[in-house]
Amino acid sequence: MISKKNDKTTLMALLTIALIVLLIIGSVFFYQLPIQRYEKRRDMMGTYVRIVVYHHDEAHAMESIDSAYARIEDVVSVASRYDPSSELYILNDDGRLEAASPTLIELIQKSIDIYEITGGAFDITITPLLNLWTDEFELTTIDSGYETDLNNGILSESLRDEFEDIEPPIYLLNETPVVTITGNGWTISSSWQNYYVYQHDTELSVSTNFWNLPYDTQEHYIDITKQYVGSDKITIDGNSIELEEGMSLTLDGIAKGYAVDKAIEELQSNGIESALVDAGGDIATLGTRSEGKKWTIGLRNPEDEMESIMEFGLSGQAIATSGNYERYFDEEAQVGHIMDPNTGRSIYKSSSATIITGDCTMADALATAVFVLGPEDGTALVNSLDETESLILCYEDPTSLSSSDGISDYIINEG
Repeated sequence: MISKKNDKTTLMALLTIALIVLLIIGSVFFYQLPIQRYEKRRDMMGTYVRIVVYHHDEAHAMESIDSAYARIEDVVSVASRYDPSSELYILNDDGRLEAASPTLIELIQKSIDIYEITGGAFDITITPLLNLWTDEFELTTIDSGYETDLNNGILSESLRDEFEDIEPPIYLLNETPVVTITGNGWTISSSWQNYYVYQHDTELSVSTNFWNLPYDTQEHYIDITKQYVGSDKITIDGNSIELEEGMSLTLDGIAKGYAVDKAIEELQSNGIESALVDAGGDIATLGTRSEGKKWTIGLRNPEDEMESIMEFGLSGQAIATSGNYERYFDEEAQVGHIMDPNTGRSIYKSSSATIITGDCTMADALATAVFVLGPEDGTALVNSLDETESLILCYEDPTSLSSSDGISDYIINEG
């Protein structure tokens, strides 16, 4: 017979063992390694994409970052206007796309919504106008008999007459134009204009850059081209998208922000609670950094890329900045890449426009629209929108600022 004393001893031993097991299990389930910062950077979408996460598990953090990059690649495969296999390229080429993906439909529908919100200042159908300034502009064709003279660096009177007869008129050749033989033709340099002559079937084609044309001539072609612009001309019916003849879309002003949002969604789905995704300045944040610190985002000086004008503190918001200080159509950096859909010309009302709002898709597109609208109208638009703020640097004096009503809530340091 087992005594009560032995029963008591056995019970105590069992309880001790149970406690030890619970402690072991607790240490497994409740102990976490210290939270660390993990970061990767890749060249994507014509810029860099940097993803930062804070997490206690390095392997999981890195796997989550890779998944976020894969989600960005999915967006690029749909929204690129340069990749012949992308849905956007096919839509532009055919004018219609059946069975469009939810990604493309969502991107275009969001673009149409922002077009309406901004009164047309943001317009993804602007591509035909952009192409005027991007492509070499064919002026006329001339007889191939001029080839010998061009090879000898000679511009005969009859060739000069060909230039004078171009309609609408262009700048006339000066007294001492220079002919240079290039790999596939000739360049005629006259004052600040260059004209390009190429062999074209049995004739020679004469082209120039659009910014070389006289203002009135530019206006002539802009007016003709504007008939193909207007997001209200896009038709979405179920999962099919149709464009009017002559139209072409660009998602360059919204796709980066959209891709950033999708990367944030992917990180969230993997249990990440603290992250930043930066696609060349289109930035979305998730939660805060370690110890509850806000993410610090600097606003660069348009006149000095190494200098920040001020810093913003974000926790869950997105920020994007648009400006005509980095990309230009011409070598002289006079024709910026952001264009007013209403005029067909580069816009110079602002040096830069920064938007802070809840998602990067809206921040990206609104930054472009507000840049086009300028300090007064752009700020008024932002003040009419919920949970959206802006800071616009004026064009003549970038130190002169136009701020929305609540932007001060995000400013943590002014340079």
